[in-house]
Amino acid sequence: MNEYVRYMNMRYEMAECAEVTRQVLGLTVPVSLETLMEAMKKAGIQCVPDESLDTDTRIVELPENPEYAFQVLYSIKINDRSLIFCLASALGEILLHRLNFAE
Repeated sequence: MNEYVRYMNMRYEMAECAEVTRQVLGLTVPVSLETLMEAMKKAGIQCVPDESLDTDTRIVELPENPEYAFQVLYSIKINDRSLIFCLASALGEILLHRLNFAE
């Protein structure tokens, strides 16, 4: 495992889940913007800059697209550090709330 801050109140299973997710996506800590965007692309999530976006990011589902299941539009006005956070947040939103293979 990589070096992380260890929180005594964090369950070990949560840390393992995070590690498995990073391994599957080919990510290491710290995550660079380019690496994160490439990992999202491989996972079927297209990241697209949008100069007219009035929020940091917006997730669009692409049910008819053969290459991408989701598109994350992002504002060109935010800096790279904030964009990493926003894209990681969008990735978490997709993984936790938008994927449902039971249907």
